[in-house]
Amino acid sequence: MKKLKDRMEFRPLLSLIVILLICGILSGGSFFSLQIVDGHLYGRLIDILSNGSRYMVLAIGMTMVLATGGTDISVGSVMAISGALACSIVDMRILPALGGSTLAAVAIALGAGALCGAWNGFLVAKLKVQPIVATMILMTAGRGIAQLIADGKIVTITSDSYYYISGGYILGLPFPLYIAAFMLIAALMMTKKTAFGLAVEAIGVNADSARLAGIKVERNTWLIYVFCGFCAAIAGLIESAGIKGADCNNCGLMIEMDGILAVAIGGTSLSGGRFSLIASIIGALVVQTITTMILAFGVPPDDFAFVQKALQMGVFDYLLKPIMEEPFFKVLDKAVSRLDSRERSRKYMDWLTGQMEQNRPSMVNDFFRSWLRNGMDQLEIEDRMEYLHIEIPTPYWVTILHLRSDPDQEASLTDWNMELLLYGCDNIAREVFAPFCPILTFRTEGDAFAIVSPVLSQGEWEELSQKLTGPIESYLRVKAELVRHQGDSLTGFPEVVERALAEYNAQRKYSEVVTSVLSMIERQWGNSEFSLQSAADQLYVTPQYLSRIFHRETGDTFGTYLTGKRIKEAIRLLQNQNLKMYEIAQRTGYSSQHYFSSAFKRALGISPAEYRKNILEQEGAK
Repeated sequence: MKKLKDRMEFRPLLSLIVILLICGILSGGSFFSLQIVDGHLYGRLIDILSNGSRYMVLAIGMTMVLATGGTDISVGSVMAISGALACSIVDMRILPALGGSTLAAVAIALGAGALCGAWNGFLVAKLKVQPIVATMILMTAGRGIAQLIADGKIVTITSDSYYYISGGYILGLPFPLYIAAFMLIAALMMTKKTAFGLAVEAIGVNADSARLAGIKVERNTWLIYVFCGFCAAIAGLIESAGIKGADCNNCGLMIEMDGILAVAIGGTSLSGGRFSLIASIIGALVVQTITTMILAFGVPPDDFAFVQKALQMGVFDYLLKPIMEEPFFKVLDKAVSRLDSRERSRKYMDWLTGQMEQNRPSMVNDFFRSWLRNGMDQLEIEDRMEYLHIEIPTPYWVTILHLRSDPDQEASLTDWNMELLLYGCDNIAREVFAPFCPILTFRTEGDAFAIVSPVLSQGEWEELSQKLTGPIESYLRVKAELVRHQGDSLTGFPEVVERALAEYNAQRKYSEVVTSVLSMIERQWGNSEFSLQSAADQLYVTPQYLSRIFHRETGDTFGTYLTGKRIKEAIRLLQNQNLKMYEIAQRTGYSSQHYFSSAFKRALGISPAEYRKNILEQEGAK
């Protein structure tokens, strides 16, 4: 029994049963009487189901919107637009080529409703306009659009097939009831059998936390408003079919308030969060039952409207005149308690969001490590990147920071706490790169520090590398060298990191002199004045000594290694047909085009022009 009471459907269902019992008692039981005429059921209960079908369909869409913490007060205008479109097409006032086809009219009207929802969703999800303001635009303009479609007139039709939408029967029951049942089943399948329902609740509870949890907040919000517009269009078709025409001034007038009321009776909070579609359907039946009761027993409509407005505003208690002190303070205490509860919930969600943001660096590291281990498929990679707000530009550079002890400093690398050292490197890297471009940083499983950045010019890279290694050596008192590799696609990202790490690990085997030279080459290979002599001068050694130790440890001469770096970059640049040969020569560190062409031909056996021609021929063959 306790589990039943805890369900959201329990209270609205109990309210519906109580209202029906009251109606039965007041009517002496005639309220429940049913008749069969021409094989169709007739009676007050059938009227509630038939007339309440548009409320039920509307409540389904409105529930989804309110569950996200939004609202849609344009549904009445959307109903007017869909009804005006459908009736005008059936009456052949517009699109006469369709021949008054009911099926085409319904399809176009539903499409128009979805389009209206897409407009609302665009304003709310993309432009971040407050939902009540965004939907007020269409609420105001929508009826004018409907009037334009109907040419300012009430469109009357005589189509039996269109009237069937509201007046048809299947197995003795009204056709609109089947429409409402179909929409409910479809919505339940969408929210219960997929993760969409949890996403809707998460967005309503806290959109920021939902975004950090990997939920596509903007896309889901946009889809929800599209769905709400679609539901409003169906309700508009049912109402216009019921009167065999389109009354743009009165179709769906103020029905958005009844829709919100139905959802509120169903227990969905107007501030978003937990929701129940079945409870909202029951809430719609409660609204229609009360309306039917008012009409059946002749209750003054003004009194009923007052109660409706109170429920729509979320009134949870009342005071009767004369107001006494004790009941007044009881109601006041209840209001304060509700406000305190909401504030505590808000603070908790803010704290939870802050905790997730603090743990983001660790989550980024875990993501990159899993990716490099090939532990995720492409779809999971894309979802995690969106969840963590990671964007990798193409083309990109992967730079590995190589740290080692500085012989000129008293402190060595082993004196440092590695966590603290890499934290310092991360802060310096972000500060240095900030004026140039955004970067991503992460640590590999071997505690190598990696930087992912857009591809920059050689001059910018030389400036950045000096600004990065300088503060690390000055403040952290360790030597820093950079290993950089370029990638052109996300699918090849693990391979690019693997190549950079292989070079990084190879450098760790070299002496400090050779490691320094390799770092210099990495930074300055694009400088035409960089040479064995300039490298030796920077290290305060002779060129002969540097050449000998470099060849012994790497297996290549200094010139061969430097040329290899330059030719590798030249091969990449030659694929860009817009670059002139002299521009490529300058970018790869050669003082003249002739010198560049000679070096290229010695390395590959063909000239740069021939190489580019081969590339063009291969592309033409493809």
